[in-house]
Amino acid sequence: MNNPSQDDAYEKQIHGIQNNITKYQNKLKEIHTKHNATNTKQSSKKEQELVSQVNTEFANLRKARLERSQQYKERYGELAAVRKERQKQIQARQQEFEKELEEKEARQKQKVTDNGMGACNELISQLQLVQEPVEQLEINDHPDHQEQEQEDIDEGCSNNNDNGEPNNGKKSVATAATVIDRIQVVNAPYEDADEDTSLLIIPLSIMELFWEISIQVPVSVSEIEPTLTKIRERRDELSSL
Repeated sequence: MNNPSQDDAYEKQIHGIQNNITKYQNKLKEIHTKHNATNTKQSSKKEQELVSQVNTEFANLRKARLERSQQYKERYGELAAVRKERQKQIQARQQEFEKELEEKEARQKQKVTDNGMGACNELISQLQLVQEPVEQLEINDHPDHQEQEQEDIDEGCSNNNDNGEPNNGKKSVATAATVIDRIQVVNAPYEDADEDTSLLIIPLSIMELFWEISIQVPVSVSEIEPTLTKIRERRDELSSL
């Protein structure tokens, strides 16, 4: 922005010069009129002085406008430098913002990767526990039934032989542990069973791990091994990120 006081001074200067030019030109016209009336062709000393004064005022006017033009150029250069500096600051802030955004995305990506890797490892551990040979958990394996089962065993009414195997010769496949924070199996299938009728009871906290890595939750014992394969593949994908 130009200084208002400088603008006023310039306008006042130009106005004064233009008034002087008009005044000297009017005096010259009066002299020319007198010369024409008297048929005088020779220029008087007064006329020469007026012409010189008019030329001087025109020179002053030209000088004032050139100085004003130079001031505009200098001011434009200052504004251009300010704009350039502001643009540099904007670019620097933009680069800082982009860097912060990239770092934030990298942290979020690393967090997702770490959480995913942790979920994969935990799920592999949980599913492998289901495959370990532990005590068979049937639908009727409920605390309310334990007393009756003990009475059946004492009376020799159990269908198991001395080795703890069913009398029909079929061997039970491994079931899950009975603690509440682990996967449990109901009706675990036998090795030579034609159909898998087992059911996995999965705590919500473990199901959320499946959802986190976008792996379908298994519902039976026969789905455990394929699920383990998918989880390991997903873990390899995450480790390569």
